[in-house]
Amino acid sequence: MAKLGIIFFVAIVFVLGFSYRGVVAHSGTATFYTAPYVPSACYGYEDDGVMIAAASDAIWDGGAVCGRQYKVKCKGATNESPHPCRGQDYVVVKIVDYCPSGCQGTIDLSQEAFAAIADPDAGKIKIYFHQYVNLGLKNWLLEYDISLVEMFSSFIFKVNPPYVHHK
Repeated sequence: MAKLGIIFFVAIVFVLGFSYRGVVAHSGTATFYTAPYVPSACYGYEDDGVMIAAASDAIWDGGAVCGRQYKVKCKGATNESPHPCRGQDYVVVKIVDYCPSGCQGTIDLSQEAFAAIADPDAGKIKIYFHQYVNLGLKNWLLEYDISLVEMFSSFIFKVNPPYVHHK
């Protein structure tokens, strides 16, 4: 059974080695803006819901960021606000707008997206963020942003639980 687990592990490493794009979590800050969310720089009057964001110059890339999704996680306060992180562990937002020069955050989240991960009274928070790609595979790697180390260590312990010697 152990050999089968190792062979499977090597096969997965091989397949992912050709298709995996390593995830790099960037640090930045997030602020929020309020409705109305249209018109937007990317889509004009198209309504993209409320889990959206505007990109600052740091990630705008001449508009190439339009439509990309980002996973944003609150990591702490930028001011005296004690413990601003709350609610969900992270939020996935779609970039639909541009936050012009003078933007106070790396990503300007919709008020609803900000409130999902932090107390809006904080106004501005420190974040980790990275581009998010959902492959849509059910029950297997639901998110492509899982790190190889996490995935393989999790797999190894599920297939080959640590040996426990009982006397």
